Amino acid sequence: MSQQNRAIVWAYEKGYRVQEDGAVKGIKVDTMSLYCADTKYLRFNVLPPWAKHKIHIKVHRLAGYQKFGKFWDKGLEVDHINNDTKDNRLCNIRVITHAENVRKSSSPFTWDDIRYIRFTAHRGSRGTARRLAEEYGVTPTCIYGIINERTWKPEKIA
Repeated sequence: MSQQNRAIVWAYEKGYRVQEDGAVKGIKVDTMSLYCADTKYLRFNVLPPWAKHKIHIKVHRLAGYQKFGKFWDKGLEVDHINNDTKDNRLCNIRVITHAENVRKSSSPFTWDDIRYIRFTAHRGSRGTARRLAEEYGVTPTCIYGIINERTWKPEKIA
């Protein structure tokens, strides 16, 4: 187990929790001070007894452990459903495979785009998929995959 994962388990066992609103409750304080240094993810520091220096814990990884257990043992990664890396609400956290994460992060679509494409296609006429493909700069096959939910599965965010 990596030092980062070991620190996540230690922090959880000591009582650190991600609240429903995405804030982190610490051992001695109700809300931990979070920061965003050189990455796009919110983090906080802990100093486990076995560590020589403070260890940075990314909030979304603690939320993933809190919600799903040792997701890293299954080869999974934590994902923000709405793509906002600072939105660590538990309802916005899920675990997915690395391949799914890469596909999602390289997609030209947002969930609003997906909903718009499906809405337009279901009430549209012949040639709608081709027109949408031109509008988004993708192939009609890509649009058909979205419409038929082969490439983008419906998501529910509470």
